[in-house]
Formats: sequence, C-alpha cells, structure tokens
Amino acid sequence: MKLSFNCPLEYPSEFILSNFNESLFRSLAPPFPRLILHRFDGTAKGDKVELSLDFILFKWDWSSLITESEKSEARLTFVDEGTILPPFLSYWRHTHTVGREENTCFIRDEIQFEAGKYWPSFLVMFMVWIQMAPRKFLYRKYFRHCKANS
Repeated sequence: MKLSFNCPLEYPSEFILSNFNESLFRSLAPPFPRLILHRFDGTAKGDKVELSLDFILFKWDWSSLITESEKSEARLTFVDEGTILPPFLSYWRHTHTVGREENTCFIRDEIQFEAGKYWPSFLVMFMVWIQMAPRKFLYRKYFRHCKANS
C-alpha cells in the first residue's frame, strides 16, 4: 500500500532543511497514541529512530533505520525503513523529501507499507492516513514558529 502527502511552504528550502530535526519530529507526534521517543540520531544513512507507541493499556515498540540519505544545498531526501514494527504493520518504508520546485518549497512524505498479519489492509490504511494527514497543518505551524523565533 502507498500513501503520499505533499506540503508546499513559503520558506526557503535552506530554512526548512536547517529546522528538519528532532524538534520537528516531536512536533509531528499525534495526540494518540502518545509517542515516547527513545532515540533520534538524525537523517543521515545509518541513523536510527526508536520509539514506543503508548496506548495507555499497552505499548508497542517501533524502530527505523535510515537506509538512504542524499543532501544538497537545496534538497534533502532520506528513507526510513522499519526494523521493529507494531503488530499492525509488517513492512514500512517512508521517503521524506524536502526541496524546491520552481518558486515553491515543499515537504513530501511517501509511505509504502503492508498490514500486519490478522490486520485488515483498509483499517491499517485508515490508521496511517489519520496519523499523516495533519502533517500539512503541523509543518506550517512548526516552521511559522521557527521563523518567529529566529
């Protein structure tokens, strides 16, 4: 299954790239399940992200490895692939791209995933979509805050 989200932004790509960090990762966390971040190395190849999803009565671990990373002055693309996944997922690959097209900067999230055993694909698709769709609003809010504080 695949989902893609694109967020145009009115900031220079250099500004977006300089603020694409752990603070942004934390600001994208959904209200539920609560995200407990154990490790965030960054966006370079070989970096790791380890977290727990806290569903109040139980927690599920999630670890990802950055398997690809390409950075230039105006563009960043990196891929995180799930190494430890919650039971509703059997495969996760998330390509993040920050760049510029003509006069607009953008952040693009492209996600490929497979539902876990015993989990209906349509339900997992809905769960992933519901967590990712607000990112357009959250990206804009985060970068507006960064700009106001710079």
